[in-house]
Amino acid sequence: MLEEIIVSRVRVKILQLFLASPKDSLFEFLAENAKTQAFQLLDGEKLRSWVKNEFEARKTEIQPEAVYRLVNFTGNDLWQLSNEVQKLASFSKKPIELRDVNLLVRPQIGTDIFKTIEALASRDKKEAISLIHDHLEKGDN
Repeated sequence: MLEEIIVSRVRVKILQLFLASPKDSLFEFLAENAKTQAFQLLDGEKLRSWVKNEFEARKTEIQPEAVYRLVNFTGNDLWQLSNEVQKLASFSKKPIELRDVNLLVRPQIGTDIFKTIEALASRDKKEAISLIHDHLEKGDN
C-alpha cells in the first residue's frame, strides 16, 4: 500500500515516534523512496543551551543553577520544558532563581537514578551533584 501511495505521487508525511532499526524493511524502503530527516534528542549542554535560548526569546533571564534544576525536573521532554519555560517567564520578569523552579515546577514522577549514574559516568560533576541532592531531598536511598 505504501508503494502505491508513493507511486501515485501523493505526499505522505510519516512521523516516526519510535526508534526503528535501519535493517527494518520499511525503514530501508523509506530511506530509498522518501525524503527523510532524523532528529536526535537533546541532552546535556545542548539541552541546557536550548532552555537558555527559550528564556532569551521571552526576554527573561534565568540563573545557571535554575537551568540545571529545570532540566533535572523535566528531562529532555521539549514539550514539557517549553511549557515550564513559559510558566516561569510569565511568573517573573526578574531573573528566574532556583527557588522559583522549586516552587513552580513539579519533578517528573519516579526516581531517575539512571540520569544520576549517567552524569557520574560522564564526569558532569555539577549535574551529578544536583541530581544526588534531588535524590536526598526526595528521601531516596
